[in-house]
Amino acid sequence: MIRINLLPVRQMKKKTQALRLLFLSGVALVATVVVLLLATGFLSTRVSGLKKSIKDLTARKNELQKTLDLIEKLEQKKKLVDQQTEVVNQLKQKSQLTVRILDDVAKKTPHERMWLTTLSQDPNSLKLSGMALDNRTIANYLKELKKSSYLDNVTLGSTTLSKYGGRNLQEFSLTCSIKLPEAGDEAAKDNGKK
Repeated sequence: MIRINLLPVRQMKKKTQALRLLFLSGVALVATVVVLLLATGFLSTRVSGLKKSIKDLTARKNELQKTLDLIEKLEQKKKLVDQQTEVVNQLKQKSQLTVRILDDVAKKTPHERMWLTTLSQDPNSLKLSGMALDNRTIANYLKELKKSSYLDNVTLGSTTLSKYGGRNLQEFSLTCSIKLPEAGDEAAKDNGKK
C-alpha cells in the first residue's frame, strides 16, 4: 500500500495563507498610508486656504474699520452741529422774545386809564411799575397779562395811593416770569397777524 505524506501540503497551505494574510495586511497598510497622505494633503490645502481667507478678511476688516471710524467722527461732528444749531435757534427765539413781550405788554396796557413808568427785564422775569386811575384798572390789567403766552406767574407787588398832577392815582408794581410759548401758540399768533 502506498503511503502519502500530507503534512507538508498542510504546512504549505498554512504558509501560503500566512503569506496572503501578510500581503493583504501590507496592501491595507499601504492603502491606509496613502489615504492618510491624501487626507493630510487635502487638510493642508484647506488650512492654507482658510489662513488666506482669514488674512483677506482681516485686511477687509481693517479697511472697514477706517470707514467706521470716519462715520463715527462724522456723527460726532453732526451732533456738534445739531447742538450749535439748537443754541442758535434758542438765541434767535430769545432775541425775538423781548420784542414780542414788549409788544404784548403794550397791546394789553389800557393807555387811557394807566401808563407804565418803568419796565425792566432779566432773562427769567419782567418787572413793571406804573400809575393807574383806580384799582379796578390794575386788576383788569393783571388778568390781561395772565392771558399772555409769554408771561407766567403775574403777581402784584404793591399798590399805593399817590398824588400826581393834582389827582389821586394808584401807583403799582408787579412782577412776572417769562416763558417761551409753545410752537402751537406761536403758530396761532402768526396766523392771526396775517
